[in-house]
Amino acid sequence: MTHFHPSTSSSISDSDSSGSSSSVWLRGLSRPLAWVVRFALLVALVFTTAHCGGPLGHAQRAYTKGRYADAKRRFVRLERTSEDWPLHRRARYALYRGLTHLALGDRRAASPWLDEAARLQSRARFAFSPDDEARLRLALETVSVTR
Repeated sequence: MTHFHPSTSSSISDSDSSGSSSSVWLRGLSRPLAWVVRFALLVALVFTTAHCGGPLGHAQRAYTKGRYADAKRRFVRLERTSEDWPLHRRARYALYRGLTHLALGDRRAASPWLDEAARLQSRARFAFSPDDEARLRLALETVSVTR
């Protein structure tokens, strides 16, 4: 790994046993540009990690851990706040709230949330991972059987 020491304006390279640097892809960049790239990657990592946390992340984790009553309580508390969220977050909220109701056996309560998730998904491209898209599709099929 290449480390830049600001006081000496020089690089210190940590090489693996083969002698090649672990940051080969940064080698062709100027030092300031390489630092900008590293900083941008760090900011992206912090943003994506922070995005998964917070109240929505806690409610979603409660669902994925099978704590459905806790998840429902958390989602209900977030309802008013969720109205101000960007489309992709609101879509995820609607999906997991619908899935939570479905897991609790309440198809009537699940249906509007799953419909909302599908509507928001169509407006906000890439709101869901492929796994979440599959969850939504299966949940909508399950709910439609009882309509």
